[in-house]
Formats: sequence, structure tokens, C-alpha cells
Amino acid sequence: MKIPTKRRSTLLFTLFLLSNHFTAVSTAADSLGPKTRCFIEVGDPHISTFLRERRGIRAVKVDAESRCNFLQNNVILTVTIYKVGRFSDHFVKEFRTDPANPKSSGFRVKNWQTYRECMNEQETTYYGVAFSEAKINGKLLRTVKARSDKSKPLKCGT
Repeated sequence: MKIPTKRRSTLLFTLFLLSNHFTAVSTAADSLGPKTRCFIEVGDPHISTFLRERRGIRAVKVDAESRCNFLQNNVILTVTIYKVGRFSDHFVKEFRTDPANPKSSGFRVKNWQTYRECMNEQETTYYGVAFSEAKINGKLLRTVKARSDKSKPLKCGT
């Protein structure tokens, strides 16, 4: 099939404009800087074997990690434990990492210190929420809040 000269010229001109438009959009997106793959991984609430064996404490615990493909500095990783209530959920415990601690820098920063001792063996459902704030390439960045995947009843009343 042969396209008339006038239509061919119009088609080529349109393709030229579109290609320049997409090149400009691509260049603008690339100039925003490197893309990070940073995220928070929140573990499921559990009765801590470590605390029971090493300290003789029966406690509910939630672990979290901040992972990033760029070096994180001065990370404040905040982990909060909540218990599910009848009408609303209740705050149980919160712990933040110390940004001055050398362990609060790196590609992976852990917060495994968030726990609350059990007062009794009443079944209670818990979940964890975590977020972080870190310096990456000289800029202070914050993550959105992440929640633990599974909440199951544990024999640990607080």
C-alpha cells in the first residue's frame, strides 16, 4: 500500500514530534537523581525464644529492618507494637534506634529491641508498625509506615 506524499510527510513529522517529546520526558525523569530501593520489613509478632532462654523473660516481640541499596546514615528505625482491641487498637510499646550508634548506619539497619513482657497468658492479638528516617546521599529521607503481615493470637496478655 502506497501512502500519498502529503500524508507521509504529516506522519513523519508527527513521529518526529512524539519521539522528541518522549526523549524530553525521559531526560527530565533521569535528572531527578538515583532511584533507591529502600524499604522496611516488619516481622510478625511472636513470643521471643531469645528473651525466654537468655533473660528468663516471657515477652511479645516484633523485629524490623530497614534495607536500602544506598548507604543509610543516622537511621532512626521506629517499631511500635499494638494489640487489637474490641473497639480500637491499643498502643503497647515503642522503641527507636539511636542514630549516633554505629549500628544505625549501613545498607541494613535492624531494630530487634522492641518487646513487652507478658503479664499473663490471656490470648491477645498483636501487630507491629515500623517506619524509618535516614540520611541517604546527604538528604534526610523518610519511609512510609509498614505493618507486619500476620497477626495471630498469642498467649501473652499485657
